[in-house]
Amino acid sequence: MGAGARRPGGQAEVAYPDEEVHGVASRYVVAPSGTPWSARYVTGWVGLNRAWFSAALADPGRAAVARGIMLHELAHLVGLDHVEDPTQVMHATSETTGLGDGDREGLAIAGAGSCYADT
Repeated sequence: MGAGARRPGGQAEVAYPDEEVHGVASRYVVAPSGTPWSARYVTGWVGLNRAWFSAALADPGRAAVARGIMLHELAHLVGLDHVEDPTQVMHATSETTGLGDGDREGLAIAGAGSCYADT
C-alpha cells in the first residue's frame, strides 16, 4: 500500500512510500458536533521511505536517526504537532533520536483523552 492508503474500519496503517522524504504521517479527526472541542482522533497513517530506512537501519551510524524519525512520525499519528525546541523529537528538522521531556508531556496529554465507541 502506498502513502495515504487507509484500511476500512478505522485501523491505523504504516505504509512505505518510495519518495524522497524519509517519513510522513497524517491523522484523521472528526468533530461530531462541528465544534473544535468535539474533535476526536479516528485513524491515520505513517509513510516511511523503504529504501532510505532499509539502508539506515542496516548502518549502525544511522540506525538511531532512523528510529528517531519513526518516533517522530508515530507521534504525529497519535496527535502531536511540530515544536520549536530542537532538542525534542517533534522538532521539524531535529535529528534527535529519543523522546524529550516535552515529547513525553505531549504524549501523556494525547493519551489522557477519552475513548468513544460511536466514532
